[in-house]
Amino acid sequence: MSYHSIAAALGHPKAARAVGQALHSNPLAIVILCHRVIGHTGHLTGYAGGLERQGALLRHEGIPLLKRPAGVFVNRERMYVGWRTDRAYCKPSCPSLAAMPPGERLLLSIRTATTPGDFVPCDICRPEHVSA
Repeated sequence: MSYHSIAAALGHPKAARAVGQALHSNPLAIVILCHRVIGHTGHLTGYAGGLERQGALLRHEGIPLLKRPAGVFVNRERMYVGWRTDRAYCKPSCPSLAAMPPGERLLLSIRTATTPGDFVPCDICRPEHVSA
């Protein structure tokens, strides 16, 4: 999730900086996994442990990253999009995502999304048929 989407989920969409400050002060980084919070454009930013460590942790969890001149970004085309409340996941191109309210969107690695039990595949885009 992005700092903005966390703020929106809390009902304060303009409080992205406050979310960043709270995560920066996180004494429980092992329990509250703040390395998973990214910038709204998908870029790695603001991780107190350093951006190289953030990238290494994300890669270890199966999150595909892209290096660009402007920095390191999550490769959204190689991920699924999860619905927080419905616990479903879609392809990034699924038409049902247009109706997704602020704060609902989660980026999921293919490995995370396809682990049995937590999320179910979308009935519209059928993401289980996407190759990794």
